[in-house]
Amino acid sequence: MVPTYPSRKYIYIWKALSAPRRFLDGGKMVFLRIVSSQEKSFMGKLMDYIGRIILTVIGIVFFAYPNQSVANDIMGGMGCEIINLKTLTMVNGESEEFDNYGDMRIGSEVFITYSYGSEEGGDATFSFLFTENYEEEFHDIEVSFTPTFPLDNEKFFYEPDILSENGDVGVKVIGDTRQIILQKDSIDLKDPLNHLLAQRVEEQYWQAMITKSELYQSSIFTLLCFHSAEVLSELISEMQKYAE
Repeated sequence: MVPTYPSRKYIYIWKALSAPRRFLDGGKMVFLRIVSSQEKSFMGKLMDYIGRIILTVIGIVFFAYPNQSVANDIMGGMGCEIINLKTLTMVNGESEEFDNYGDMRIGSEVFITYSYGSEEGGDATFSFLFTENYEEEFHDIEVSFTPTFPLDNEKFFYEPDILSENGDVGVKVIGDTRQIILQKDSIDLKDPLNHLLAQRVEEQYWQAMITKSELYQSSIFTLLCFHSAEVLSELISEMQKYAE
């Protein structure tokens, strides 16, 4: 079922396999729902998705910004399905294992999103989320970098892509407690409690692995995602403006 959100404007498109699209409006985000059988192994699913998967575009979101001082913005992300999920806890000296993390479980749809906003005064914020619902106030992973007001003493650097045959250059941000490396084909985000890795495997198909640590609890997620990297390339270009 396609979800509806009365507070936003949505366009729903149903396609089997869609080529990358570029949206020139201000806010933009593309999410897809991946349909597959649950019995297959991860690698079996991956090959099946690449060869025969049916993709359903469930949202192209155009955000309305009430604050008219916003001079520039980029929003993008990927829709993912949880392929595997394990949570390990320790209580009173005994270990327990679960196949869920809150409401998340194998087969659940989740989102990895990124955004950039710049005020006319020059203040910029780059934000990255892992979430069940990108419209909620709180998210499972939420990390932001502010080059003009570095709360984590973060510094921006150019980062050559050693796997690129075209000499592509990404961006690396290092703070006291957080860091991220962005390339056109990969995302590597770390903070003291979380590690998010995502990498393109074929055209618009990406794989991701997320680990979360809490007090006497650790969770690991493996995801298969659909993502158009065009908006990510725009984000990298904006972040490179602050590179040393």
